[in-house]
Order: sequence, then structure tokens, then C-alpha cells
Amino acid sequence: MQKKTAQKPLDTLIDQCYDLACTLDGMTEVTHQIARHTNSSSCTLMLQNAHTYELESGWFWGMDLGWALAYRDRYYQHDPTVVEHFGIPEGKAYASDFHCDNPEFKKSIFFQEWCQPQGLGYFAGAYLMLDESMALRIAIQGTLERGQYQPETLADIQMLMPHLERATRINKSFVDMESRAKAMQSSLDRSGNALILLNRQQEIIHCNEAAMGLMQDGIEQRQSKLLVKDPDARQLLDGAILASFAMLDMSRSEVLQGGFHVSLPRRERTPLTAYVTPVRVTGTPEYGPFQGEMVRIQFVDPEQKFELDARQLEQVLGLTQAEARVAACLCHGDAVPQISDQLGISQFTVRDHIKSIYRKLDVNRQSEFVARAYSALRPGFSTANTS
Repeated sequence: MQKKTAQKPLDTLIDQCYDLACTLDGMTEVTHQIARHTNSSSCTLMLQNAHTYELESGWFWGMDLGWALAYRDRYYQHDPTVVEHFGIPEGKAYASDFHCDNPEFKKSIFFQEWCQPQGLGYFAGAYLMLDESMALRIAIQGTLERGQYQPETLADIQMLMPHLERATRINKSFVDMESRAKAMQSSLDRSGNALILLNRQQEIIHCNEAAMGLMQDGIEQRQSKLLVKDPDARQLLDGAILASFAMLDMSRSEVLQGGFHVSLPRRERTPLTAYVTPVRVTGTPEYGPFQGEMVRIQFVDPEQKFELDARQLEQVLGLTQAEARVAACLCHGDAVPQISDQLGISQFTVRDHIKSIYRKLDVNRQSEFVARAYSALRPGFSTANTS
């Protein structure tokens, strides 16, 4: 049996850099691990302009936040180690000659106002260019009590730099993706419309706050699946979901219309209406991790105050004022007789307005129109085009 070779400390640190890069606060923890590895009192990773030395962003460990912000806002301009740093070849580790017994260094604002109050005794680090002007820079700092840096520290920093550069890029992509996901989820939650998104495995990939409020009210989430309590309604909803995925299989278009509506009974209450539509999202950065093919289920609760504004429908969909009032009722799930009673117009007039609305939006059914209206008025996904 072959004996497993123990991993070297630097290899472990490199692995940690990549693992931590895929978390929101990971790069701060990376600086912590580097400080531990190099026995330094603090460590800083900075995205810094190589010409003006201005900081775009940075991650700090072992340094009071106030000192970190002071460096970012003021003292980087007076830091002589930066000038020395960017005067050496890219990727080569350096140790500052400006330690505490250097007379010129002791006269500098940087030393007197920033280093001395923190008890710092040395700097070491390296940098790599990310583009024509922006560099990733690492700087480790040691206190007087810890003594001077060790020679092997520079060798480790030099080996770390390409991994830190890749980890930084990974982290930026991860943070961008997380930010888009949070922004998208926030917009879906703010819409006020109860919304669930399902993937191909019919697993819930997003359930906004309004939809969560309907749970235990005829529907529930069991693990990652959506469960409708009424067996007949469950069969109808499952059929609508499968049919929506079939629509996606029949068309490659990215612009969608079409869908189904299902009534979901509730005990001693007015049934919910579920509008089920196929969704395809590709090449749209703001939707980030939601990209792909999925099914959107929009729930309408007739007992709740309807939020869509007829004036919005009129402006966004190009409807007349009378058509917009009918359209708002359609979005609420109302049928022709209900719309007639609410608006005080004949059923013939209601049907005439509905025909005009459908013609303008090139839809054939109420569920198709509702999907189109919600897509136009609320943050979320537009539906795919099927015949």
C-alpha cells in the first residue's frame, strides 16, 4: 500500500485560495490565511492602478478597518513602498528597505501617521498586472515585535502570485453572479406577484416572498418540489408544466408567448389561479444564474387587492383607456360576466375589448395575455414564442 504524501503548507494555502474565491467574503479570508502562513501581523490584497497607485478595491486582514480606510483614502499617495514595489519586475516578490531604522522612511508621513501608530516594522509583497493599468498587489506587514520577514516568505509570495491573480478573477465572477442573482431575486420579490420558477426536473429554483405567503393555502413546497393538495388540480398543474416544457422543445425562439391556467381549490376560500408559461432565457447578463429553460408559475389570489395599474397597461401595451381597464380585470383572473359587473358595461362590449386586446398583442387566450402583461410590467422573464 502506497503511503500518502502529506501536502505541503504552501500547496494547502493555494488550494484554500481557490476554494475561498468562490465565496462572497472569501478573499478577506485568503488574506488571513496568507498572514498566518507568513507569520505576519496583517496582509492586504489590493486592486491598484499601476500608474497613479490609486486603490480600486482591497481586502484586509489583521488591520483595523479605520486604518484600512485611511490607507485607501489618503496614505497610498504617501507610501514609498508602493513606488519601490512597482519599480521591480512584475510577479517578483520584494521586501521593503524602508524598515524602522531607515532615517528617510522615519520622516515620511506614511511612517509617522500610518505605520508608527500601528507598530509596523516591515513590508513585503509582489504584484501582477490584470490589464494595461490595473494591478493586483499583495502586501504583508509585520510588527516590530515579530521581527524581520523571513527569506522563505518572499519565495512563497512569488509562487502565490499567479494563483492569487486567478483566484481574484474567479472571485469577481462569483461576486458578479451572486450580485445579479440577488438583484434578480429582489426584483422578483418586489414585484408583489406570487411567482415560482421550475427547472427541467420540476424542482423549484426560485420561490419569491409572495409565493411563500401562499404556502399551506392549497399549495406547499416539499423539499424542492411543488405540491398541490387537491389531486385533480395537481394532475392539471402537472399536465400544464409538462406541456410548457414540450413547447420549449418544439421551438428554439427566445421570444415566448403561450401557456395555461389552472384553478387551485382552497378550503372555504376562492380558488387560486395558476398561470403556467414556458420560459427561455439566454445571453441576458442581468438574469445570471437563472439562464436556461424553465417553467414560470404565476399565482393570482382573487381575494387580494390587485396590483396591476390600468394606466400602466395602457401605456406599456399600447391599449386604449377602456381596453386597459378590461385588461387589468383579465390579469386579475376575472371572466367576462365579472368584468361586465365590475365595469358597468355589457358583456358584448367586454368581449369586443378583449378581441381588440388579443389582436394588438397577438395572443389567443387569457393565460397568454396575462403572461405577456406580467412580462411587460414586472421585473422577470419574458415568455417564449410558440404557435
